[in-house]
Formats: sequence, C-alpha cells, structure tokens
Amino acid sequence: MISILDNSIQHYRSLQSKNIVLAYKGSASNELLDTILSIVDNKIKYLEPHAKLRRKVYTIVVELLQNIYHHLDIKTLQEYILEDLDAILFLLLKTDEGYEIIIGNYIAQKDTIALKSRLESICRMSLEEIKNTYREALNNGEFSAKGGAGLGFLDIARRSGKQLEYQFEKVPDRDFSFFTLKVKISLSSE
Repeated sequence: MISILDNSIQHYRSLQSKNIVLAYKGSASNELLDTILSIVDNKIKYLEPHAKLRRKVYTIVVELLQNIYHHLDIKTLQEYILEDLDAILFLLLKTDEGYEIIIGNYIAQKDTIALKSRLESICRMSLEEIKNTYREALNNGEFSAKGGAGLGFLDIARRSGKQLEYQFEKVPDRDFSFFTLKVKISLSSE
C-alpha cells in the first residue's frame, strides 16, 4: 500500500492543489469533537451546492469522529507518552472530485492487527458485498465492548463508495502506532 503521507514536502505540495476546509491536530474531548462537527456543518453548507453530497460528507465525518472518540485511550497513552499529547488529526479537504477526509489517532500496538485485518477485509469487498455485510450486521444486532456493532468502517466504506486508504506508523520506542485513514467522497459515489 502506498503511504498516505509519503513525505512532508510531497504531502504539502498535494495540499496546495486542494482547498483545506478544516484542519485540526491536538487533544480530543467530546466538546471539541462537537465543535469540529458544527464547523464542518457550517462550512459544508456554504461550500457544497449538492444537498446529497453535504449529507454524505457530514455523516461520514460524524462516524469518523465518533470512532476516534470511542477508541482513543488517552489514559493509557499518557502513561507511555509523557509530553502534552497531540492525540488526533482531522483534515477535511475539498477537491475537484469532491472531498477527502483524513483522520489519525494513536492506537495501542496490540490493537493494530485486529484493526488492520478488519480494514483489509472491507477493502477486499465489492460495494455490493459491503452493503450486504452492513445489513447483516444491523440485523444481527451484536454490539462490541465499545458499544458499536462494528459497523463504523463498513458504514464509511458503504457511504463513500470508495476504497478506504489507511496506514499504521509505529511510534519509536513505544507500544503504539499512529493510525491514519483517508476517505474520498464524490457526488458520483453511490
């Protein structure tokens, strides 16, 4: 898989050709994520003339931020990383084709294998298989220890209609990786 952020200069140049709608790097709290959602909602209403695409972007942003909030273990991170922690990354870009959302957060190394396996499984599915798997999971009604039915990434892939791009970058000398996920959304995504 090609690295999402191959190197800083290349990434910076690619961002120059895109409209940054919102960028955030820092700590996470429920109030902060609500504020990000409010800003995204207001900016998308202003920028995007297509109501369907506005709803799709907003719904995916909600799912991504909920995923970050519910799976980010700040207490454990602070035990291992003693400095002030910039725990999350959120970037919403408007492109010629639609939108890109890039999120990132720290994840315990022991949890990367299961998450990578889940994402690889979703990436191997066709859009029709994703939709069917999503419906089956909804009908089964099984919930994880974090409260969800494991539907988050399926729902994101289903709504975006695009391949999810991700990477795990090991934090040197720590039992953590930085997980990055990129989601592309276009009006034609069905």
